Amino acid sequence: MPSAPLARRRQTLALDLAPRVSIQRSNRQAERRRLKLTQLTNTLAELLGSERADHRRGQSLAEASMAAAALVATAEGDVTFAERALIDQAIDALSELGAMSTQDAAALFNEFVDGIRANSSQGRRPALDALAGIEGVADAATIVLRIVEAVAGADGSASAAEITAVQDIAAALNAAAS
Repeated sequence: MPSAPLARRRQTLALDLAPRVSIQRSNRQAERRRLKLTQLTNTLAELLGSERADHRRGQSLAEASMAAAALVATAEGDVTFAERALIDQAIDALSELGAMSTQDAAALFNEFVDGIRANSSQGRRPALDALAGIEGVADAATIVLRIVEAVAGADGSASAAEITAVQDIAAALNAAAS
């Protein structure tokens, strides 16, 4: 049986380590999100590179991306900080590629989210309609699906509701989710 001072020392050590473990876990989660964001930005740059000159097509892609992101982000109710951070990164990437300004894209995302929150079935309709602007365009559909897959997993793992939303978006785009 350990002595009382040794037992107190072990208890103190365990209490000292608990915040460190929590911080390390938070750091790993943040690093995974940064990796996803970097991959998303690289994918957008790669797939949109040839489409920079076509502003209208880029705008349709940005609208579809924000609509799809809103559908997935609201699948569980509230938009989480991790989802919002990832969507902000996608907005920045779309803006850098000339698809839409960051302010316009953020406002559009918020508009879709507000519509879905106000009335789920009626609010989803404009978001699904925005996907029609890129229907059948393989590269654009790939970008939108990569964005929504990243949003679905932004919190660490995708929920059943988020997976269903991604599948619905893939079906609306007539594309297979990867």
